[in-house]
Amino acid sequence: MEVPQRDAAISLDVHPPAEHITIDGLELLYGIKYGFDDGWPMSEVVRGLRIQHNHIGWMGVKGAASAMGLQIWHSDMLVRNNVIHDCGRRNISYNVYGDQRSSSLVFENVIFEHNELHSGYHTTGFDVNGGYADTFRNFVFRGNFIWDDPNDDPGDSPNDFSSMGFFLNAGSATFTDFKVYNNVLKYTKQKGIVLSGVTNTEVFNNTFYGLNERAGGGYRGMIHVSESASNLRIENNGEEGSELRY
Repeated sequence: MEVPQRDAAISLDVHPPAEHITIDGLELLYGIKYGFDDGWPMSEVVRGLRIQHNHIGWMGVKGAASAMGLQIWHSDMLVRNNVIHDCGRRNISYNVYGDQRSSSLVFENVIFEHNELHSGYHTTGFDVNGGYADTFRNFVFRGNFIWDDPNDDPGDSPNDFSSMGFFLNAGSATFTDFKVYNNVLKYTKQKGIVLSGVTNTEVFNNTFYGLNERAGGGYRGMIHVSESASNLRIENNGEEGSELRY
């Protein structure tokens, strides 16, 4: 599906929310905003989504506010064996902080495995961002390959974006029981893994192959922990060619 005149290659209706859907073996390319759009707003719990074996790329323009390979928020979700690249904001976005509602929700039981994510412009890999008093629990990220071009210059437009591997930011939500393991990250432009406000989280057996050599300043690091974090385990992560900090 090549859709340069439409916002999304696939977009779900907002109401009623659709459940128990499989997106399998498709090419979703050139959307103005999204390869797959889960619908908006997130006003109730929605379950059952499988996205697998797809090629998704070239969404929006570099640095756009809305340009995602996947914009998703289902619970009981599996995202595996996809190649997602060149999305102008985030390759995979699980963000609810901009929603307008009065009640809190639980987002749970989400697995991201064996995806290849590359050439991003804000978040090359996974961007999970909470809001309100929501709870995010039982998120697993395993066996993913996340990389950026080491020849990009983050200080030179149009490549001057702080592209990260994992951006896990609880905000005002509760992030608990996250597992990040057996992932490979190569030449991210800024931080490899950001952990902000997480609890009961494990980061282990990940491999880092350096940062972009042109990335600099205080925003640089392989693993970055911010805000309060409780019961956080970081173990057995290997790195090549750059400083590992957490």
